[in-house]
This record gives sequence, structure tokens and C-alpha cells, in this order.
Amino acid sequence: MKPTLESALDFIKHHPKLVIAEDYEILCQKTETHSCYFKNGEAIEESRDSRWWIQMRILHRKRLGSTSTVFCNEQSLNSMVDKAFELADNTTVDPWFRFPLWKPALLEKTTIKESGSVDSALKEVFFETLFPELASPPIGLEERYFRQQEHRTLLRKTEKMILSDESEIQQFQFALVNRGAGGEFYRLEDIRGGSAPFLAKGAVLDALLRKSTRLNRLQVATKVIPGSYLLAGIVVASLLKSIESYFGGPLAGLGKTPLANLLGKPVFSDAVSLTDDGLYLGGEGTRPFDCEGATSQQTKVVESGILKTFLHDANSAAKYNRTSTGNLIRAPNNISRVGATNFYLNPSTTRLSELFSEMKEGVYIESVDRFHRELTRTGKLEILGQGWIVKNGEPTGPPQQLLLTVDPLEILKEITVVASDLSFWGRYGAPSVFLKKMPLGEI
Repeated sequence: MKPTLESALDFIKHHPKLVIAEDYEILCQKTETHSCYFKNGEAIEESRDSRWWIQMRILHRKRLGSTSTVFCNEQSLNSMVDKAFELADNTTVDPWFRFPLWKPALLEKTTIKESGSVDSALKEVFFETLFPELASPPIGLEERYFRQQEHRTLLRKTEKMILSDESEIQQFQFALVNRGAGGEFYRLEDIRGGSAPFLAKGAVLDALLRKSTRLNRLQVATKVIPGSYLLAGIVVASLLKSIESYFGGPLAGLGKTPLANLLGKPVFSDAVSLTDDGLYLGGEGTRPFDCEGATSQQTKVVESGILKTFLHDANSAAKYNRTSTGNLIRAPNNISRVGATNFYLNPSTTRLSELFSEMKEGVYIESVDRFHRELTRTGKLEILGQGWIVKNGEPTGPPQQLLLTVDPLEILKEITVVASDLSFWGRYGAPSVFLKKMPLGEI
């Protein structure tokens, strides 16, 4: 019989060793996932999974010990407590470290509410066949649905209270297949967020159908295309993801990021303002508190191109004489680290159509097929994407593929105008941007 979350908390709460600790806190998280794959309206594959893990931090004789486990039985929980005390005994005294104070009144206002029955929404909206034009032979539709629901409970000894929150992540991917004379070409659209994507399905498919009619005029780009560029939000969001670590307080304090000694100085163009917001409505990284109980907040990281602050947890904030920004998050390997919650480029009021008019001629990169860092230490990224050749302010024909080698920091320095179409891909968001001159390595 598997232990429940309540039994695990009760076991740790009454552990004899923890009685002598000055303070301790427990973070438990249970993750439930549900994914489906559909092809032309027919369900092909479905899977469900459930797992949970526990993380502990103790303050013993002014020494910090931290450990975690994914094997939630009595033996592993007991070993986790022993390990935490062992680590505390082997570390140096840190008189500056303090567990962050909770603010229950604020947390009550920011606690995430459950967004209703997803199963009913699936039956009513997602499975419906509303687009008969997709049944024609030249076009096929593939749909992927992924839902991840997290239940988090945070317990602290000195506060004598338990805080808990529940959040939900949903991802939808629509792939439209156009089997024309030139072969099969795909157009992908991703939506991530809460229950709203169910309602956006119609608009997404309409946009896909419009794009598919232009695939027949396929062109091949085999030479360098310098000049003006428009980058869609998904491209910019991918760039932000690649440089997220540059804004981490622990690495910046050690001088291990390119921005380490530039606090208070201009680092990007004045059109760029970056925000990390742990309270962003419907965001994938939205939480009332981070992994150590610090209240989530909105942090202005870059304002009008000037670097204002780095992201900190309580430990790095105390070490570098700062305040915690509530950014201790859980990485995919279940190890906590300082990282972004909902990290995005602030939008403006300029419409995307106005950017096309201002560019007149150039290249619009609309989607990314492959995105990875070069094997060298230059910090450059290789992007394989799709887009459109723009003439007279209008997309004319799509190049077959665009291969770019770029430096994300250089791109943020060259951004001239930011649009208003802010969209999120995971925890990273951005609107479309315009660059009069793209800093290209090669295409």
C-alpha cells in the first residue's frame, strides 16, 4: 500500500530528530498527467501518470541541511531526515541565513483556484468535429493534448501551519498537414495555459487553414538573407529560455554570467523590458509561494534596457545582501534551483500588422523546428525555423527552411519595436519583435 501525502507529513512532523531542530520545512508535491493524441478526430493514444516527491530543509545549530526523495516510504523518509542532519553538521555556520517569512493574508488573495472540470470541457469542446473542411483529402489534422496538475503542500515547524496550492498546466498542439504537389508540409500551433485553450481551438484552426493555402507557393532559401527581420513571439520566448540562467543571483554573484557586473547599466535596447511574475494570471509558473515559502511576486528584471536586479532565493539574497524575489523553483530532475517563474518580454501597444508595414521588405520567422546551443562556448544558438518572405509589407511566399546562428544577447540589443501580441510557451513569453538589422552568423 502506497503512503498518502497526509501520512508522509504526519511521519515527518513527529520525527524525534526534528524536535531538536531550530526550524524545518517540508515541501510535498504530487503531479498527475493526462495526455491524448488524436488524428483526424480519432483518438489514437492516451496515457495517465501520477507521481510525487518530498523536499526537506532544516536549520540545525545555525547550519542548513537540505535533501529530497521521490521514494515516499517510511524507510526513505527516515533516511532523508538523517541525511539532512548529516549535511547540516558538515556545513559552516551561516548566521545570516533565515527562513523567509510567510504572509498568510497575501497568500489567501493569490491562492490559485481550481478551474472546474476538465473532463467535461474535453467532451463538450475538444472532441467535437466542428470543421468539415478538414475532411478533404489534401488536408489532415493532428491534435495533441497534455494536462499536468500539481498539488503542492508546504509545512513549516515554527509557523505551525500548512500552506497548500493546486495548479494546472494544459498544452495543446495542432498540426495541419498539407499534401501538395511539392510534398507534405506541416504547420504547427502550440497553446499552453489554463482552460482557455479549449475555447481558442476554432481560431487556431482557422489560422492554420489560411497558412496552408500559401504553402503551394513554396520557395527555397539557399543563400544568406541579410536585412530586416520580424521574429514571432515563440522565437523570442525560445531565446529568453536559453538565457534564463544569466539572470540568476547565485551565478551572477560568482561572476559566471555575461551580465554579472552590469547591474544598473544598459544591457539591451531601450525597447526591451523583461519581467518575472510568479503571480501572472494563468501562467505555467504561477504559484502563491516558491519552494521555500517566500511569497511570489512580480520582479522587474530589465527596464528600458537597463538591468535592474537578478533573481534570488532566500539563501543567495542573504549572501549578497539582497531580498528574496521568490524564485526557488523545482527543476525537472526534482532538484531545487533559482530560476524564472513566468519570464516574459513586456509588450507594447503596437500591432503586428504595423510592424509588417514598417519593415516593408525582409523575413518573418514564424516558428521553430529545432533550437539548440552550439557545441562551442560562444553562447550562440542554432535555430532551424519556418517563415515568410515579406514584400511591400505583406507575406508573399515561405522559404522551405531558415537556418540561423545567433547570439540571444545581440538580438535583444538590436530590437527596434516590440508588438502587442504577447503569448506564452511554457514559462516564457514574448510578443513579436522587429529588428532593422538582424545580427546573423549564417543562414
